[in-house]
Amino acid sequence: MSVRDEILERKATIKENNQKIYDQGVLDSKKAFENALTNNWTRNVYVRAFSNTNYNGYEFSQPIKPTNVMAQMFYSCEAMTELPKPLDFSEILTTCTDNYANRRAVFSYCVKLKVIHDFNMRAIGGLEEWFSYCESLETIELLRVNEDTVYAASGGTPFYGCRKLQNIKFDGVIGQNIGFLQSPLLTKKSLINIAEHLKDFSSEEGTDNLRTITFHDTIKTYLRDDPEGQIIGAMIANKRWGVM
Repeated sequence: MSVRDEILERKATIKENNQKIYDQGVLDSKKAFENALTNNWTRNVYVRAFSNTNYNGYEFSQPIKPTNVMAQMFYSCEAMTELPKPLDFSEILTTCTDNYANRRAVFSYCVKLKVIHDFNMRAIGGLEEWFSYCESLETIELLRVNEDTVYAASGGTPFYGCRKLQNIKFDGVIGQNIGFLQSPLLTKKSLINIAEHLKDFSSEEGTDNLRTITFHDTIKTYLRDDPEGQIIGAMIANKRWGVM
C-alpha cells in the first residue's frame, strides 16, 4: 500500500469513527431528553405538556401514552405542521373520561396542522374542542370513536374554526350531537361517511329527532337543494337526526 493510500484509509477510518461518536451522542441526547420529558416513560399526566412548542414531526422512541389529565396537551403549537409520533390515546383513566375539562382542547390553535392520520379515540370519553381553531386542518384520515363519544361542550365542538376541513373518515358509531358549523368544504365522500356512521334511532318510539348534527350553511344548502345532497340528507333524516 502506498503512503498516499495509507493516509486516505486512515482519514476514512477517522471519519467513520467520528460519525459513530456523533451518532451515539445524538442517540444519548435523545434518550436523555425523552426520559426527562416522560419521567423515564412513567408519566401519565400531560396537561399542557407540549403547548406553545414545536415538536413538528418528532419521532419518539416509544409511544407517548397519556392515561390521565391531558387538557391542552399540544395547545397553540403554532409552528407544527405535522404531529409528533407515535401518540397512543387508547387507554384513559376515569379522571379523563368523567370530566371533560381534563381532556379538552388537546390540539386547539395548532394553526398550521394540516393532517391527522389515525386516532383511536374510543377510550377518551369525549373530543370537546380537540381540533378547534386548527384553521389549516384539511384531512382527518381516520377517527375511531364509539356511540358514547361526546363532541359538544360549552366551549365548542372538536372542529370549530376548522374552515379548511374537507376530508374526514369515521370508524365506529357517532351517537352524540356533533357539529361542523365552520367547515363549508366537506366533500361528498366525507358527508356520506358521516351519515353512514350516525346512530340509527329510527326504531325508537316517537317521531322527533333524537340527535342533532350542525353544518355550515353551504353544506345545508347542498343537502337541501342538490339531488346528490338530498340523498345524503335523507340518510341523516331517516336515522332521526336533525340538521341545524
